[in-house]
Amino acid sequence: MTNDAQRINNLTRCAQLALFGLSYSPLLIILAVKTLIAKAEYLHWGGCDLTAIWVFVQQFWAVTLIICFLVYSSFGTIFLLRNLKSTSKTNQQKIIVKNIADKSAETISYIATYIIPFVYDVQNGYDMLFMLFVLAIIYLIYVNSSLVAINPILAILYGLYEIEYEEMGKNRSIIVIASNKYIVEGDEINIYPIGRKLYFSNNQ
Repeated sequence: MTNDAQRINNLTRCAQLALFGLSYSPLLIILAVKTLIAKAEYLHWGGCDLTAIWVFVQQFWAVTLIICFLVYSSFGTIFLLRNLKSTSKTNQQKIIVKNIADKSAETISYIATYIIPFVYDVQNGYDMLFMLFVLAIIYLIYVNSSLVAINPILAILYGLYEIEYEEMGKNRSIIVIASNKYIVEGDEINIYPIGRKLYFSNNQ
């Protein structure tokens, strides 16, 4: 029996986490750079003894986690998109676009979250933990909703649309992540399901 998150989104947890990390990558990069600037006095070679390693862990644990997470998110998303392009070729449905609404502009809402690094003190370990806690709450909301499609970085290369089409005499509305950023009414596209009312289209 599947849980609620799986019923809402068929993407694996690893794929969801990678997309989440990619969507907040500008925020994480800002946070990492601000931390490095604030702790610039520690950015020098101190050897490989236990004291130097402990100082590094104390001062740069958050930056290290951020960099590892960004690398995971980047490669994870690349792997996911390649996999979707490959599997969608053999398991897709052809539809004719009846109505279409561009949802890419909704990604602008992410900009509001970029103030987070300027609210918390990056030199304060407790503030950093609180900020990570806030991001964890956002992640739980993210994977249990259709927010997985609202991704500002993904929107640079892919279009995000709410598309209405007719199936068996009924109008159906879905969210489509499409490689073609210039879809209009009347176009015939192929769609591949990746979640509840969420589809991927690899039409060029």
